[in-house]
Amino acid sequence: MKKLIISLALAAAAAFSANAQIRVEVLGNLADLTFTASDEKATSSSNFGFGVRGFYNLYSFSDVNLEAGIGYMSDSSSINYGGGVSSTSKLGYIQIPVRVSYDWNIGSFTITPAFGLYAGYAITGKSITNAGSVSGSVSPFNDSSEVGHGTMKRFDFGTDDELIFTYADRYSIAIGIQKGFVNINAADGTKCTRSTLYFGLGYAF
Repeated sequence: MKKLIISLALAAAAAFSANAQIRVEVLGNLADLTFTASDEKATSSSNFGFGVRGFYNLYSFSDVNLEAGIGYMSDSSSINYGGGVSSTSKLGYIQIPVRVSYDWNIGSFTITPAFGLYAGYAITGKSITNAGSVSGSVSPFNDSSEVGHGTMKRFDFGTDDELIFTYADRYSIAIGIQKGFVNINAADGTKCTRSTLYFGLGYAF
């Protein structure tokens, strides 16, 4: 029995190693922040951002995969208040996504929808205010020691869904969306959530 268990464990490890794959993505994104206070809602306009991340295939069964990753996503969005006054938020997140995906193989091509969750922590950020010809920047985070800092929280959590098109099991293009669940604004009475549309190029090792 002991030899059988060891043999099964070695076979499972071999199967895991055979299916294991690392995929790297370079991303562009369009992000926005949605602010909700009482019955009023305002959404920022999107600016171009970027990201990079890698995924490791934890387990595969037939064409179903479980993958986890780590990456950096830089968001930028703006709000125009009128009268020549506007503000731009730039937030940079370290993210850990965990997803389930399915590979649909068509000859040399593979179409892969992936669905899952991500947890993010902002490590960089800047809030820029423009009033006519006058401009100034300050930390957007509520835990900053900087005078006049903002009210944004660093932690974010939400869904991460992506559609990936792969050629020859190596080269890929993708489009996806992240939708935050967490209120990332510490100010009383105003809720803020993050959403990001992203697209990118990838390579699998």
